[in-house]
Amino acid sequence: MVKIPPRPALALMTALMLAGCARTQLAADLRTAQAPCRDREFRDKSALAACLGEHERPVWAKDDPATLDIYDGFARGRAALARHYDDGAITRQQYDAQLDRLESDARTQLAQRHKQASTNP
Repeated sequence: MVKIPPRPALALMTALMLAGCARTQLAADLRTAQAPCRDREFRDKSALAACLGEHERPVWAKDDPATLDIYDGFARGRAALARHYDDGAITRQQYDAQLDRLESDARTQLAQRHKQASTNP
């Protein structure tokens, strides 16, 4: 069983906070949306990723639809990474490192999108 660790639950919220203070409502709403996933144990990382995606995506679509494509890319990457881990293709260390890289890429993309939006109103 996989219980949601604090790190993945905070990953996107951290990305949002780094991308700009205006996204604090999204971060708060994501924290609330993730509660059902935090309160459960999962059979594997794929089930955890599915739970997070099911609860996060509607919030993201409502709060920041202009960056939904970035979230979708992150969620697809997280799901693929979870499958690789569950299949034994990667170790926990590799999973963590690749998830860190995926989160970093998402933060960069969010920052770029928000910067573009602020310079091209």
